[in-house]
Amino acid sequence: MSRGDTGGRSALWTESALDAFWERELGFPEHSFSVKYGPGLVAMLRRHICAGDDVLDYGCGPGRLSALLCSDVGANVWATDRLAGAVEAANRLNAAHPTFRGALAVGEFEGVTGRFDALVAVELLEHLPDDELDAFFGTAHRLLRAGGLLIVTTPNRERLEVKDVLCPSCGAVFHRWQHLRSIDAGRLRSWGTAAGFGVKEIVETDFGDRVPRFPGAARRWKGRIREPGARGRARPHLVGVFARSPADR
Repeated sequence: MSRGDTGGRSALWTESALDAFWERELGFPEHSFSVKYGPGLVAMLRRHICAGDDVLDYGCGPGRLSALLCSDVGANVWATDRLAGAVEAANRLNAAHPTFRGALAVGEFEGVTGRFDALVAVELLEHLPDDELDAFFGTAHRLLRAGGLLIVTTPNRERLEVKDVLCPSCGAVFHRWQHLRSIDAGRLRSWGTAAGFGVKEIVETDFGDRVPRFPGAARRWKGRIREPGARGRARPHLVGVFARSPADR
């Protein structure tokens, strides 16, 4: 199930380069997608995850989505990331949450099957090389219980070149946020179905569509969702919800 869609963009991103890039980003929590769009993410996740569900935050970064899943959704949350610094940061941030079960390296889940009610991967797929993208969907299928949900978000129909930057030292051109591919609804659907998932929904939305309740108050999400292909300009974020068939045991 080779993707072959990174257009050579993955060539620069060796494991050591990835580690160096994302270790540095751990020092800038304001860049976190979950910090920028927390209310919208919570509103979306509440449509699919209930309090008490066992949830894995896959590609957890510093653990800010895990914090929202614990405090605002009420889920029992495990977290994982390939980056050791991210695992450590997620454990520090969430140590006081009574429903946080801990962050572990991705390899720690290799022998686990049918464990989770939901697996959430926020803004992950656009970063993965082709072989890791294939492995991700297979891993998600293995980790979920029968009927469990895989919930992913990605940029929607992103024009990668808009955020390309030039390294003045070596002349390499790369995406500012290390994105390797542009993803649309059709591509997302095909990946899920190829891995044996049923498609529950794929929608376009804007997690940044928020208004204040009153001055000084936390902002609430009033984002609209719509089926991809609806008339009008594409919304910037794509949400895919996939179900592991109860027959897959």
